[in-house]
Amino acid sequence: MKAMIMLVRREFWEHRALWIAPLITAMVLLLGATISPGSGVQVRINAGDVQINDSKVDADSAMQWLSAMTPERQQKITVAVIGGLFVAQLLVMLVLLVFYLADALYGERKDRSILFWRSLPVSDTATVASKLATALIAVPVLVLCYSLLTGAIAVPILEWKFSDTPFEPLLNWQFGLWLKTSALIALDMLVAILWYAPLAAFLLLVSAWAKRNVFVWVFVPVLVLIVAEKWTFDTDHVADFLGHRFTGFLTALGASQKVAVSGGSADKAVGTVIDSMDRFDASGLLGSAELWLGVAIAAALAFLTVRVRRYRDDT
Repeated sequence: MKAMIMLVRREFWEHRALWIAPLITAMVLLLGATISPGSGVQVRINAGDVQINDSKVDADSAMQWLSAMTPERQQKITVAVIGGLFVAQLLVMLVLLVFYLADALYGERKDRSILFWRSLPVSDTATVASKLATALIAVPVLVLCYSLLTGAIAVPILEWKFSDTPFEPLLNWQFGLWLKTSALIALDMLVAILWYAPLAAFLLLVSAWAKRNVFVWVFVPVLVLIVAEKWTFDTDHVADFLGHRFTGFLTALGASQKVAVSGGSADKAVGTVIDSMDRFDASGLLGSAELWLGVAIAAALAFLTVRVRRYRDDT
């Protein structure tokens, strides 16, 4: 266990962006909460109307809706803000890990540091396991902590900014609600780890195998398959499968739901935004055979990666 912890620490030493990028993202989100009227919902007050994102609603209707704010709707707005901050951190993490995994095993062969690590009593299995543990455990836990801390700071800031304004009823910071939302977000992060595990293992396998241009080997074969299927069978099964694998978790989370506001009702305008953001619960995927099949495939790919690293020595 101590050896694995040291190997994971090594990854953070060699790839400092793994902790710096999420930290910068958290700071930017907090700055946005400080200088903007809200997180994810842009509100502008003009003569006679209120503009929410790109939709205008009647000012009187907006004030009536705010004056009739219920505790349930207030909690939904608070959860939506905390959850929106989590989704922003999650998207940054996914992009960051794509670059990390693509370089994780290729980089050590490129700079010949693999010779040093092989001179130590560190097996190929431990090395591959440490890189997967970094991508699927250490970084997600770090991002989760950043996200929850950001929510704990941003919501009181927004509540303070809305005080003594017509928008004061929008938010109500409660530690119990934050704790409940945090537990739900932690569960969602676990689901995300399991859902994206096969993609992480695939990237690591390509990183172990490719002699150069890792991203070419990641994307070009996939594009060739998609184009070949389209030309040969006029179908899009490969593209649909990959698209679902990339966005399926976000769809289950509710974060990818499009917000379409029509009419001049403040209740419709704000309610549509809130309802698209307040159900941050992807736990339903835990009962999906697709998720667990992906985990099994990830384990197989990880085993194959160990074998490839053992014999893929450019020296």
